[in-house]
Amino acid sequence: MRRATVETLKQVDAAARLQLVAPLLRDAVLGVRLAAASALSDVRPADVADPAFREALEQAFDEYLASERVNADRAESWVNMAGFHFRQGRIEEAEQAYIQARRRNKQFVPIYVNQADMYRALAREEDGERVLREGLKAVPQAAVLHHTLGLLLIRSGHPDAAIQSLERAYLLGPDNPRLGYVYGIALENAGQQGAAIEVWDAVVKRHPNDQSTLNVLTMTLYKAGQYQRALVHAEQLAKLSPDDQAWKLVLTGSWLSSPKRLRSAT
Repeated sequence: MRRATVETLKQVDAAARLQLVAPLLRDAVLGVRLAAASALSDVRPADVADPAFREALEQAFDEYLASERVNADRAESWVNMAGFHFRQGRIEEAEQAYIQARRRNKQFVPIYVNQADMYRALAREEDGERVLREGLKAVPQAAVLHHTLGLLLIRSGHPDAAIQSLERAYLLGPDNPRLGYVYGIALENAGQQGAAIEVWDAVVKRHPNDQSTLNVLTMTLYKAGQYQRALVHAEQLAKLSPDDQAWKLVLTGSWLSSPKRLRSAT
Protein backbone atom coordinates (compact mmCIF):
# COMPACT_ATOMS: atom_id res chain seq x y z
CA MET A 1 0.00 0.00 0.00
CA ARG A 2 2.84 2.39 0.78
CA ARG A 3 4.49 1.68 -2.53
CA ALA A 4 1.25 2.16 -4.45
CA THR A 5 0.68 5.43 -2.61
CA VAL A 6 4.11 6.71 -3.60
CA GLU A 7 3.49 5.82 -7.24
CA THR A 8 0.26 7.80 -7.27
CA LEU A 9 2.12 10.87 -5.97
CA LYS A 10 4.44 11.15 -8.99
CA GLN A 11 2.11 13.68 -10.63
CA VAL A 12 1.72 15.82 -7.51
CA ASP A 13 3.49 19.19 -7.47
CA ALA A 14 7.13 19.07 -6.42
CA ALA A 15 6.77 20.67 -2.98
CA ALA A 16 3.93 18.42 -1.83
CA ARG A 17 5.56 15.35 -3.33
CA LEU A 18 8.80 16.07 -1.54
CA GLN A 19 7.06 16.50 1.81
CA LEU A 20 4.99 13.33 1.44
CA VAL A 21 7.57 11.00 -0.10
CA ALA A 22 10.82 12.00 1.61
CA PRO A 23 10.11 10.08 4.87
CA LEU A 24 9.77 6.86 2.84
CA LEU A 25 13.35 7.02 1.55
CA ARG A 26 14.32 5.11 4.71
CA ASP A 27 11.37 2.71 4.69
CA ALA A 28 12.08 -0.81 5.92
CA VAL A 29 10.84 -2.30 2.62
CA LEU A 30 13.17 -2.06 -0.36
CA GLY A 31 10.31 -1.80 -2.85
CA VAL A 32 8.97 1.26 -1.07
CA ARG A 33 12.40 2.90 -1.02
CA LEU A 34 12.80 2.26 -4.75
CA ALA A 35 9.40 3.77 -5.48
CA ALA A 36 10.30 6.80 -3.36
CA ALA A 37 13.62 7.20 -5.20
CA SER A 38 11.83 7.08 -8.54
CA ALA A 39 9.23 9.61 -7.41
CA LEU A 40 11.96 12.02 -6.25
CA SER A 41 14.36 11.43 -9.14
CA ASP A 42 14.05 15.07 -10.22
CA VAL A 43 15.48 16.20 -6.87
CA ARG A 44 19.24 16.63 -7.07
CA PRO A 45 21.18 15.84 -3.90
CA ALA A 46 23.55 18.76 -4.46
CA ASP A 47 20.59 21.13 -4.10
CA VAL A 48 19.48 19.65 -0.76
CA ALA A 49 20.56 21.64 2.28
CA ASP A 50 19.62 19.12 4.98
CA PRO A 51 22.54 16.63 5.34
CA ALA A 52 20.33 13.82 6.65
CA PHE A 53 17.86 14.15 3.80
CA ARG A 54 20.68 14.41 1.25
CA GLU A 55 22.25 11.22 2.58
CA ALA A 56 18.92 9.37 2.50
CA LEU A 57 18.33 10.58 -1.05
CA GLU A 58 21.76 9.49 -2.26
CA GLN A 59 21.40 6.05 -0.68
CA ALA A 60 17.97 5.54 -2.20
CA PHE A 61 19.23 6.64 -5.63
CA ASP A 62 22.13 4.18 -5.38
CA GLU A 63 19.69 1.41 -4.52
CA TYR A 64 17.44 2.37 -7.42
CA LEU A 65 20.26 2.23 -9.98
CA ALA A 66 21.56 -1.00 -8.49
CA SER A 67 18.12 -2.58 -8.82
CA GLU A 68 17.95 -1.60 -12.49
CA ARG A 69 21.43 -2.99 -13.18
CA VAL A 70 20.28 -6.37 -11.93
CA ASN A 71 18.27 -6.57 -15.17
CA ALA A 72 20.91 -4.93 -17.33
CA ASP A 73 20.32 -7.50 -20.06
CA ARG A 74 16.91 -5.91 -20.70
CA ALA A 75 16.37 -2.72 -22.69
CA GLU A 76 13.64 -1.64 -20.26
CA SER A 77 16.14 -1.27 -17.42
CA TRP A 78 18.43 0.92 -19.49
CA VAL A 79 15.50 3.11 -20.53
CA ASN A 80 14.59 3.50 -16.85
CA MET A 81 18.18 4.46 -16.03
CA ALA A 82 18.27 6.90 -18.95
CA GLY A 83 15.17 8.64 -17.63
CA PHE A 84 16.68 8.81 -14.16
CA HIS A 85 19.93 10.33 -15.43
CA PHE A 86 18.01 12.86 -17.52
CA ARG A 87 15.95 14.02 -14.55
CA GLN A 88 19.17 14.37 -12.61
CA GLY A 89 20.59 16.59 -15.37
CA ARG A 90 23.20 14.03 -16.49
CA ILE A 91 22.49 14.16 -20.21
CA GLU A 92 25.57 12.30 -21.43
CA GLU A 93 24.87 9.42 -19.06
CA ALA A 94 21.28 9.35 -20.26
CA GLU A 95 22.41 9.19 -23.88
CA GLN A 96 24.81 6.36 -23.07
CA ALA A 97 22.00 4.46 -21.35
CA TYR A 98 19.86 4.76 -24.46
CA ILE A 99 22.74 3.38 -26.52
CA GLN A 100 22.95 0.43 -24.16
CA ALA A 101 19.19 -0.08 -24.45
CA ARG A 102 19.44 -0.31 -28.22
CA ARG A 103 22.18 -2.87 -27.95
CA ARG A 104 19.82 -5.05 -25.92
CA ASN A 105 16.76 -4.60 -28.12
CA LYS A 106 16.72 -2.06 -30.92
CA GLN A 107 13.03 -2.80 -31.55
CA PHE A 108 11.96 -1.65 -28.10
CA VAL A 109 9.89 1.38 -29.11
CA PRO A 110 10.05 3.33 -25.77
CA ILE A 111 13.78 3.84 -26.38
CA TYR A 112 13.10 6.18 -29.27
CA VAL A 113 9.98 7.84 -27.88
CA ASN A 114 11.59 8.62 -24.51
CA GLN A 115 14.87 9.81 -25.99
CA ALA A 116 13.07 12.08 -28.45
CA ASP A 117 11.00 13.44 -25.56
CA MET A 118 14.22 14.15 -23.68
CA TYR A 119 15.56 16.10 -26.63
CA ARG A 120 12.28 18.01 -26.93
CA ALA A 121 12.65 19.10 -23.31
CA LEU A 122 16.20 20.22 -24.12
CA ALA A 123 15.04 22.14 -27.24
CA ARG A 124 17.06 19.76 -29.42
CA GLU A 125 14.34 18.88 -31.92
CA GLU A 126 16.80 17.96 -34.69
CA ASP A 127 18.28 15.27 -32.46
CA GLY A 128 14.79 14.13 -31.58
CA GLU A 129 13.85 13.80 -35.25
CA ARG A 130 17.04 11.83 -35.94
CA VAL A 131 16.25 9.42 -33.12
CA LEU A 132 12.66 8.91 -34.25
CA ARG A 133 13.71 8.21 -37.82
CA GLU A 134 16.26 5.70 -36.55
CA GLY A 135 13.45 4.09 -34.60
CA LEU A 136 11.28 3.89 -37.70
CA LYS A 137 14.05 2.09 -39.54
CA ALA A 138 14.12 -0.50 -36.76
CA VAL A 139 10.34 -0.69 -36.23
CA PRO A 140 8.63 0.78 -39.33
CA GLN A 141 5.15 -0.36 -38.28
CA ALA A 142 5.23 1.34 -34.87
CA ALA A 143 2.27 3.72 -34.91
CA VAL A 144 3.49 5.66 -31.86
CA LEU A 145 6.77 6.52 -33.60
CA HIS A 146 4.95 7.95 -36.63
CA HIS A 147 2.66 9.84 -34.26
CA THR A 148 5.53 11.27 -32.21
CA LEU A 149 7.38 12.27 -35.38
CA GLY A 150 4.25 13.98 -36.66
CA LEU A 151 3.95 16.07 -33.50
CA LEU A 152 7.62 16.99 -33.75
CA LEU A 153 7.18 18.07 -37.38
CA ILE A 154 4.27 20.28 -36.38
CA ARG A 155 6.42 21.96 -33.73
CA SER A 156 9.19 22.34 -36.30
CA GLY A 157 6.91 24.10 -38.79
CA HIS A 158 6.44 21.31 -41.35
CA PRO A 159 2.66 20.77 -41.37
CA ASP A 160 2.44 18.83 -44.65
CA ALA A 161 5.07 16.28 -43.58
CA ALA A 162 3.46 16.16 -40.15
CA ILE A 163 0.07 15.25 -41.61
CA GLN A 164 1.67 12.40 -43.56
CA SER A 165 3.23 11.00 -40.39
CA LEU A 166 0.04 11.43 -38.37
CA GLU A 167 -1.98 9.74 -41.09
CA ARG A 168 0.43 6.81 -41.10
CA ALA A 169 0.11 6.54 -37.32
CA TYR A 170 -3.69 6.62 -37.57
CA LEU A 171 -3.76 3.87 -40.20
CA LEU A 172 -1.32 1.69 -38.26
CA GLY A 173 -3.01 2.17 -34.90
CA PRO A 174 -6.80 1.96 -35.33
CA ASP A 175 -7.15 0.62 -31.80
CA ASN A 176 -5.79 3.86 -30.32
CA PRO A 177 -8.43 6.62 -30.62
CA ARG A 178 -5.91 9.28 -29.66
CA LEU A 179 -4.08 8.81 -32.97
CA GLY A 180 -7.21 9.56 -34.99
CA TYR A 181 -8.16 12.45 -32.74
CA VAL A 182 -4.80 14.18 -33.24
CA TYR A 183 -4.69 13.40 -36.97
CA GLY A 184 -8.10 15.04 -37.33
CA ILE A 185 -6.93 18.13 -35.44
CA ALA A 186 -3.99 18.45 -37.84
CA LEU A 187 -6.30 18.14 -40.85
CA GLU A 188 -8.67 20.78 -39.49
CA ASN A 189 -5.79 23.15 -38.76
CA ALA A 190 -4.68 22.68 -42.37
CA GLY A 191 -8.10 23.78 -43.60
CA GLN A 192 -9.34 20.26 -44.36
CA GLN A 193 -12.39 20.26 -42.14
CA GLY A 194 -14.31 17.71 -44.20
CA ALA A 195 -11.47 15.22 -44.04
CA ALA A 196 -11.12 15.83 -40.31
CA ILE A 197 -14.81 15.09 -39.76
CA GLU A 198 -14.47 11.84 -41.71
CA VAL A 199 -11.54 10.74 -39.56
CA TRP A 200 -13.28 11.63 -36.30
CA ASP A 201 -16.47 9.95 -37.44
CA ALA A 202 -14.52 6.74 -38.17
CA VAL A 203 -12.85 6.94 -34.75
CA VAL A 204 -16.19 7.35 -32.99
CA LYS A 205 -17.64 4.38 -34.84
CA ARG A 206 -14.78 2.22 -33.55
CA HIS A 207 -14.60 3.90 -30.12
CA PRO A 208 -18.06 5.27 -29.29
CA ASN A 209 -17.02 6.15 -25.75
CA ASP A 210 -13.95 8.23 -26.58
CA GLN A 211 -14.93 11.60 -25.13
CA SER A 212 -12.17 13.70 -26.71
CA THR A 213 -13.12 12.68 -30.23
CA LEU A 214 -16.84 12.87 -29.50
CA ASN A 215 -16.41 16.39 -28.17
CA VAL A 216 -14.44 17.76 -31.13
CA LEU A 217 -16.65 15.97 -33.66
CA THR A 218 -19.82 17.27 -32.03
CA MET A 219 -18.66 20.87 -31.93
CA THR A 220 -17.19 20.82 -35.44
CA LEU A 221 -20.39 19.42 -36.92
CA TYR A 222 -22.40 21.99 -34.99
CA LYS A 223 -20.27 24.90 -36.20
CA ALA A 224 -20.44 23.54 -39.75
CA GLY A 225 -24.23 23.65 -39.61
CA GLN A 226 -24.67 19.87 -39.59
CA TYR A 227 -27.04 20.03 -36.65
CA GLN A 228 -28.70 16.62 -36.99
CA ARG A 229 -25.37 14.78 -37.02
CA ALA A 230 -24.12 16.94 -34.16
CA LEU A 231 -27.21 16.07 -32.11
CA VAL A 232 -26.62 12.33 -32.41
CA HIS A 233 -23.11 12.67 -31.01
CA ALA A 234 -24.16 15.24 -28.43
CA GLU A 235 -26.66 12.79 -26.97
CA GLN A 236 -23.96 10.13 -26.65
CA LEU A 237 -21.61 12.68 -25.10
CA ALA A 238 -24.29 13.64 -22.59
CA LYS A 239 -24.49 10.04 -21.40
CA LEU A 240 -20.73 9.79 -20.96
CA SER A 241 -20.02 13.22 -19.52
CA PRO A 242 -23.00 14.93 -17.89
CA ASP A 243 -20.94 18.03 -17.02
CA ASP A 244 -19.49 18.54 -20.51
CA GLN A 245 -20.49 21.89 -22.02
CA ALA A 246 -20.29 20.82 -25.67
CA TRP A 247 -23.42 18.68 -25.70
CA LYS A 248 -25.35 21.30 -23.71
CA LEU A 249 -24.57 23.93 -26.34
CA VAL A 250 -25.58 21.64 -29.17
CA LEU A 251 -28.76 20.33 -27.57
CA THR A 252 -29.95 23.85 -26.80
CA GLY A 253 -28.35 25.90 -29.55
CA SER A 254 -29.14 23.60 -32.46
CA TRP A 255 -32.85 23.76 -31.62
CA LEU A 256 -32.75 27.48 -32.26
CA SER A 257 -30.39 27.31 -35.25
CA SER A 258 -31.87 24.48 -37.32
CA PRO A 259 -34.59 25.66 -39.76
CA LYS A 260 -36.10 22.17 -39.76
CA ARG A 261 -36.47 22.23 -36.00
CA LEU A 262 -37.89 25.76 -36.07
CA ARG A 263 -40.57 24.63 -38.52
CA SER A 264 -41.46 21.61 -36.41
CA ALA A 265 -41.56 23.75 -33.29
CA THR A 266 -44.12 26.10 -34.83
